[in-house]
Amino acid sequence: MSMEKERIIEIEKQCLSEIRIGVDKTFQQIFIFQWILVISISLWRSPLTWIGETPFINPHLSFSVFFGGLIVFIPIFLIKKNPGTELSMYLVTFCQALFSMMIIHVSGGRIESHFHVFGSLAFLVSYRSYNVIIFSSLLIAIGHLVMGTYSPIDLYGSQDISSWRTVEHVAWIVFEDIFLFSILKNKMLFMKRIAFHQDLTEQTLLRVEDLVIARTAELEESQIKIMEQQQSLMQASKLSSLGEMAAGVAHEINNPLAIIHATTKYMRKKITGDTVERTFVEENLEVIEKTVKRISTIVLGLKNVSRDGDMEISSECKFGDIINDVIGVCEERFRNEQICVTIKDLRENPDQVSRFNRVQLSQVLLNLLGNSFDAIMILEEKWMKIEISEEDHLLIVKVIDSGKTICPEIEKKIFQPFFTSKGIGKGTGLGLSISKGILNRLDGDLYLDKKCKNTCFVIQLPISLTEAA
Repeated sequence: MSMEKERIIEIEKQCLSEIRIGVDKTFQQIFIFQWILVISISLWRSPLTWIGETPFINPHLSFSVFFGGLIVFIPIFLIKKNPGTELSMYLVTFCQALFSMMIIHVSGGRIESHFHVFGSLAFLVSYRSYNVIIFSSLLIAIGHLVMGTYSPIDLYGSQDISSWRTVEHVAWIVFEDIFLFSILKNKMLFMKRIAFHQDLTEQTLLRVEDLVIARTAELEESQIKIMEQQQSLMQASKLSSLGEMAAGVAHEINNPLAIIHATTKYMRKKITGDTVERTFVEENLEVIEKTVKRISTIVLGLKNVSRDGDMEISSECKFGDIINDVIGVCEERFRNEQICVTIKDLRENPDQVSRFNRVQLSQVLLNLLGNSFDAIMILEEKWMKIEISEEDHLLIVKVIDSGKTICPEIEKKIFQPFFTSKGIGKGTGLGLSISKGILNRLDGDLYLDKKCKNTCFVIQLPISLTEAA
């Protein structure tokens, strides 16, 4: 037998067991009702009997109370202990047949009481068992034969009854059984269909679950690949920024080195003469010293900007120092493209020492200045402006350039990862989304100022992050 058929049979048995438990519990209530009914009939028909002038309780009433109570409480006790078993089912069937004969007996064989037999058989069909119907029908047939032979008055209410009357009653029971078997067959077929559909549903759910697991594994694998690609693109973005930074640093350092080289060459030429004026030496040494400081400033700015900001903690510094770090890295590049950069600090105390994540804010500013540089380098009017102010306990930093305001179509996508309006190979589309993420982690924000006629990005930081030390 296949696993599928075994599962269908198992489901049928489980359904049948649940049905029979329910029928057993229903018959608990039916038995109590029938016991009360038998006692009521006995009280109504013949509560007392007489011997002379002395009254006695009719044996029918005692029979109904004690024998009826016996055939009520035995099945009820068994049902409470083990409902839905074969034993409880056949015991209920046996006791129900006894109740039918008892009701017929205490009613004096009234024709109405015989309908209890047919009602009992109809109730017993709920057990979904052919054997129960056959067993109940045999018990009732035997009861009719015995009572019809030895006490027809208790069965039919008269002594002058032909033996064919019993055969007629048994024939009506068989006639009902034929219909009950037809009904029972349909019920069993319906139960088989339910078991088949439940098995089909379980198999479908298992296939769906396997499919979900497989798809989930595929999605996880795809997600891992996407994350790897994102990391790769982010690394490419960092390398691109580093390349731009390196180009800027090369411009920045080359000029000071050229000044140092020319100055030392000129001094060496003078030293070869007979006399060297002290003033001349001091002036040239001062030029060299300033140039070396310039290189040191560039290197320090590069160091501050290029560190891993995720490992950096907030430290005390001036916000102007952060601006100087960024400008120091890219000033020469802006100068070569003739881009004018102005800084306007509108705060009451521009030199206050505050607490910042210096590296991450430097990287955000460098990214915004780099985007402005790419956008305006082809324009005739080229300028950038950084405005610093405080509004409603917020530090506001505006990066404005000479470009026109961004169109609404691009504005909707500008902070989405991997979206870029630059040409192919000129950007990864991660700069603004990463910058916005950095500021969000610092409880700040980065947004586009739509009211400004030029391109204006606004950095916003809570004042609590910029409290004086």
